[in-house]
Amino acid sequence: MPVVIFEDEEKSVEVEAGTSIQDANDKADANIPFGCTQGECGTCLIEVLSGMENLTPITEDEDMTLSAEEKAANYRLACQCKITGGEIKIQPTDEIF
Repeated sequence: MPVVIFEDEEKSVEVEAGTSIQDANDKADANIPFGCTQGECGTCLIEVLSGMENLTPITEDEDMTLSAEEKAANYRLACQCKITGGEIKIQPTDEIF
């Protein structure tokens, strides 16, 4: 079963494949902030510390919202990511490139 680790809070949660990071956040009672939940505002910007290969590809909305630098630095929008398997280690960020 896939595992999401919220590095900054030292929390982890097991989820089913196909679960969104947003739902994993709610299940773990973690503190990733969300705004529009549509991939447009950037409020839920996270850094993927490990396990990027265990997430769905960047969505069209993410592609339009994230800068090239953010994408290259393994940043994603938590509202758009779904877990495909394995382990993912993340932390929220207010980093702006």
